[in-house]
Amino acid sequence: MKKNVYKFISAGLEICIIVFVFFLIGFKIDEKLQTKYYTILCSFLGIIFALFALFKKVKKG
Repeated sequence: MKKNVYKFISAGLEICIIVFVFFLIGFKIDEKLQTKYYTILCSFLGIIFALFALFKKVKKG
């Protein structure tokens, strides 16, 4: 039984891009407000969102 795994090859790149975009958003907010918490918060939210997107992609097949 051969599974089609080629459609999941881009999942790693998609996760990296999502987390990086959320990190940049948090970093820009921290630069503007002179804090350190938004980078951490946005990075964490990016990881959660990326895992949710991966879960949806895997569940869809």
